[in-house]
Amino acid sequence: MHLARSERKVFQSFFYVSNSPWNLYDLLEDFLHINDLPKGPILLRDFGIPYQSSPVDYKGHKFEHAARILRTYPHLPFVMIGDSGENDADIYLELSRAFPGQVRAIYIRDVRHIKRSQRVAQLIREVADVDIRLIHNYREAAMHAADIGLISKLCFDRLRNK
Repeated sequence: MHLARSERKVFQSFFYVSNSPWNLYDLLEDFLHINDLPKGPILLRDFGIPYQSSPVDYKGHKFEHAARILRTYPHLPFVMIGDSGENDADIYLELSRAFPGQVRAIYIRDVRHIKRSQRVAQLIREVADVDIRLIHNYREAAMHAADIGLISKLCFDRLRNK
């Protein structure tokens, strides 16, 4: 998500990067529409292409697409949102180090799988240079984003009342 502010309006661009295969595109597009989420490109992986045939330095679909977005827009700040179900925290931390200053915050939603949540919590404790949070719901993320000036208090109030 790209964040830029003016005095009158908040402008946000969203990029959706998922490890889901392309055959779920319609379902994801419907999900975004039903939940009134902002429009943006949905970057999915090709179904059935094994990772074994990928180049040695390939870091995965999500990392590669997010890195391409960050390289394309080096002047824009980003917020990354993922969950503790896979390796989102690891991927986003690596991206924040590869693109210093571009990643303003990382929010990892706790999917309530004890071992995964503990692993992500430990990873967060070991990191001091990146603003990464393990959250239980997106209201927590919105509250933190408002506290650090990523979204306006008015925007937070609207999100809270939805």
